[in-house]
Amino acid sequence: MNYHAIKSFLRTIIFFFILIMLTSCLTIEKRIEYLKPAEISIPQDIKTIAILSKGRRYRDIIYDILFNTFGREDVRKRFDLIDRKNLDLILHEQNLYNNDEFDDKTAAMLGELSGAQAIVVGELRNIRDTLDHGTVVLNRRYIERYETTSRGSRIPVYAYYSESIPSIIKTYMFSIDIRMLDITKGTLLHNEQKTYKFQYENYIDNRPSQTVSVIRRNAKFVNNFPEMEELLIKSGKDFADYFARKVAPFSVTELMSFEIIPKDGINDRFIKFVDSDLYDEAFEVMIDALPAIDSMDDHEARSMHYYNMGCIYEIKSDLEKSFVYYNKAVKDDPSDLHLEALKAIKDRIDEKKRLDEQLNSQESVDDQNW
Repeated sequence: MNYHAIKSFLRTIIFFFILIMLTSCLTIEKRIEYLKPAEISIPQDIKTIAILSKGRRYRDIIYDILFNTFGREDVRKRFDLIDRKNLDLILHEQNLYNNDEFDDKTAAMLGELSGAQAIVVGELRNIRDTLDHGTVVLNRRYIERYETTSRGSRIPVYAYYSESIPSIIKTYMFSIDIRMLDITKGTLLHNEQKTYKFQYENYIDNRPSQTVSVIRRNAKFVNNFPEMEELLIKSGKDFADYFARKVAPFSVTELMSFEIIPKDGINDRFIKFVDSDLYDEAFEVMIDALPAIDSMDDHEARSMHYYNMGCIYEIKSDLEKSFVYYNKAVKDDPSDLHLEALKAIKDRIDEKKRLDEQLNSQESVDDQNW
């Protein structure tokens, strides 16, 4: 065998080796959604909540943010939300609608009149912005001289200098406070407070063609300064979502990887259904094929089938059976994917116990197909 034949043979071997490596770890990813328990378990007798906002400025912003956040489908699996019209009517009746400030006792009274067991109060405080003068340092390029080449052409020789130009810096500051009060007991259930500070800088470069880079600036550059309301809404939404996750179950979306087994008829039918989000049909394929899967001599293929079965049971919210099949997959082939799935399902089983306690209904969780 000559050199070229050996080289061709080695290329073929390497190609098939790479092909085997690639096909042995093929997966298809699907997004799955499920509920996670709140970090804080609010007493079960608190079923209905009301939203109230206070403060002298931007009161409607924090109210709308909280009402939309606690009106989400995942949050309402735990709490019923008092309609805004009902609370507005009570505020008018109590001559409090245009009142800029009222204490927690008044807030609790309003919540009680609305029929709620708890009230969520939000407030935007210490809202201010300032303008200051600043300096931006730029690296600029200038032609210092020209040099003549051996062919007679002239080329420029550049010099680089640091130059300072004036800028305007705008600073925004505000605080967000959200608390949840137990109306019947008059106690604080949970409170979160955060202070925000944003800085933006604007400057005019009169010689942009000569500017190589910005050496130093004080804040994020913008052509136009944002409106305060824009920052309040964005920050408020993030903070309200953070608060809601503390006191109520919340929905998460994660990627689930299904394994593809080359030249496997069972897996081929299974993956086609999974790819079309037809999980019940995919489940039936696996149930019908279980005797054949259990009797497979190829432990790697068998483990991949077991893993896929665990994925389907997890989607169907049967976490105990999902654990059984992930465990079988690990015993046959402790790959990284199988080990990660087994660890994750253990965590989900623990979380589900907490979730069941928070929702106070085993069936309400079992019947969900996230």
